[in-house]
Amino acid sequence: MKPPTVSSGPAVGSPSTLDVPPKVTGQLPASHEKAAPKAPAPAGKVAPKAPAQAEIKEKTSGDRKPPGIEVEQIAVPGTVSPPKFQQPKRRPFWMRPLFYVAVVIPTILSAVYYGCIASDIYISESHFVVRNTKQQASAGILGPLLGTGFTTSLNDIYTVQDYMLSKDAMSEVVDAEFHIFKSWQRNEIDPLNRFAGIAYWDKSLEAFSDYYQKRVTVTVDTTTSVACIKVSAFTAGDASGINESLLKAGEKLVNKLNDRAMRDALTVAESEVELAREKDKKAAKLLNDYRIANSLIDPTQQTTAQLGLISTMTTDLISTKTLLAQAQALSATNPQIPLLQKRLEILLAEMAAQMGKLTVGDSSLIAKQAEYDRLVTERTFTTSQVAAALTNSEQARTAAISQQLYLERIAKPSKPDVAVEPRRVRSVLTTFVIGMLAWGILALLAAGVREHLG
Repeated sequence: MKPPTVSSGPAVGSPSTLDVPPKVTGQLPASHEKAAPKAPAPAGKVAPKAPAQAEIKEKTSGDRKPPGIEVEQIAVPGTVSPPKFQQPKRRPFWMRPLFYVAVVIPTILSAVYYGCIASDIYISESHFVVRNTKQQASAGILGPLLGTGFTTSLNDIYTVQDYMLSKDAMSEVVDAEFHIFKSWQRNEIDPLNRFAGIAYWDKSLEAFSDYYQKRVTVTVDTTTSVACIKVSAFTAGDASGINESLLKAGEKLVNKLNDRAMRDALTVAESEVELAREKDKKAAKLLNDYRIANSLIDPTQQTTAQLGLISTMTTDLISTKTLLAQAQALSATNPQIPLLQKRLEILLAEMAAQMGKLTVGDSSLIAKQAEYDRLVTERTFTTSQVAAALTNSEQARTAAISQQLYLERIAKPSKPDVAVEPRRVRSVLTTFVIGMLAWGILALLAAGVREHLG
């Protein structure tokens, strides 16, 4: 074993070795440290073990060193220099947990679902429009025909739309024919698209109505007033069949509205006609009874005839008086004189009787004329009421016909030959893009939080 060498250098622990002033430099990096050469131990002595780290003093005005000035550590002989600081290497972004949570795992799940689990969905479309006849004013016999046209009725289209999406159409039309409440719960359908798939405990009518409105949509284009029915089902037959049944239900609703409008329009008019006819019957009966009771047909005509008879008798009376005067002037014993006198008396008596029938007593024609005229006027009025009621009824019928609705099919329900949904590749790519966006946002937030805390 080689003996320790003796050196004439300063001994360990002397002020020259322990209180070494730090060397101040203007270099910025703190990791560059210069190690001083080890001093030899004194001759004849074994150098003791140095402390673990040299004591360093900073000759600055405070505890913090000024910026841009770093203290270079000088190693004391026999000491070990501190390890250099090395910044840990950052892993690539594709190896970080946040990237896996936001991008990789959702994309894999999306690929598995759309590639192996998602059920095929068939879509059937049809288009229709609701029109009504509009009658315009036009002169002549052919006016009602020439002035008739068709116009679209947007409000009635909305009525049909609401009915097709209602619970009545769902239960009374679609479910009654296709039993969609049970068929849309089949196990062959994936849980995300199946009714009561994930929320298996909720099989209420309200939940099924919401699910039905997701499978059946009716949209209306306000510009063209054309409605589009779109039905998505899990078989092509169900999709086109449900679409056809909804169109038929819409046609039945339109016919029902037409019948109701026609019935409401004609009910009042027909009731007015019946009331006018009853009044006319009563007036006719009163007039007929009055004629029978008074042996009267038409007082006006009878008075005219009576006046004509009286006028004839007056002429005959004048002629008889003339003949009597002539006979008396020729001879007082003329045998024609008594005959003429008797005829004159008869004519005077008959004229008095005929004038009595016209003017004297309650049974006279003049007395009967007032009551008769009243009854005739009432009968004429009731007859005109019947005619007016009939005219109003015909006008109401024409107006109701002019407001008739017609559901006209523009495109019949299509029967799909291939499943349109789900769009598998596009859905997976969409999931990947959304995951990348979410990962980018979360990474920025995490970096901001680390910078704020560090």
